[in-house]
Amino acid sequence: SRGLGDVYKRQVAHRAQSAGVSLGLHAHALAFGPQKTAVHAQRVLGVKHSETSAPLASPLSVSHLTLMQVRLSKLAILLGDALAMASAFLLSLWLTVAVVAPTGMSFKVWWAGQDGQRFWAWGLIGLLGLVLLLTRYQHYSDRRPVWDELGDFFRLVGVLALMDMALVAVTRWNASRLWWLLSWLLVLFMLMLMRHVTRQILKRFSLWYRPTVIIGIGPNAEEAALALNSQPELGFAVRGFVDAGGAAGQASDKTYPRLRALDVGPYA
Repeated sequence: SRGLGDVYKRQVAHRAQSAGVSLGLHAHALAFGPQKTAVHAQRVLGVKHSETSAPLASPLSVSHLTLMQVRLSKLAILLGDALAMASAFLLSLWLTVAVVAPTGMSFKVWWAGQDGQRFWAWGLIGLLGLVLLLTRYQHYSDRRPVWDELGDFFRLVGVLALMDMALVAVTRWNASRLWWLLSWLLVLFMLMLMRHVTRQILKRFSLWYRPTVIIGIGPNAEEAALALNSQPELGFAVRGFVDAGGAAGQASDKTYPRLRALDVGPYA
């Protein structure tokens, strides 16, 4: 499916270039369909539109992002997830000791009863989770609605928790079941919390919203713009539309401004 997606992006770029629009293969397709394709440009330079075009109403005010800024925003999300994992580890230790403290067991006594390899294994499994978010779920390259992210987190944490339990059972390490439960529940909570915090920080430094161009001027393109603008957490700010053919006289009067030339320069 990835190969077909790459071929489709090349077809979109070819159609755009035939209409006098230079996108390059670095553009990202956001929505697919015969007449509905949203393409995100990393940076928009020298954008021109018809003088009679009405501006597209949008509550977002965004600036152009350089390639370095885009990469920085992706790195910030990755670091936020890593911090969420570390925070969950430390908080779960504190909560576990707080639960067992009334029984007269101190932290030193509890820690002495645990195998140290067990905690190293937990850290490696957490690192595997970050790798899966990068490769399998592609959270650091693609933008997803909040509910899709939440579903991915539930599936990921469920798989990692089962792997952790299976490893402890096979190795027969001395390990607290209470800590196992608290640690993975906190991983789920902290991932959701840190994603929200990271978004707010990126918005504060104008690194979250990305200028977005939609290929098409028909009703489907209008619906794509409404969908993107209705979910500001995705961070895609529609800046205009490009007629690449295929509307067949079904152009919408709400697909403005219509861009005549788009150049992504060295970032294409």
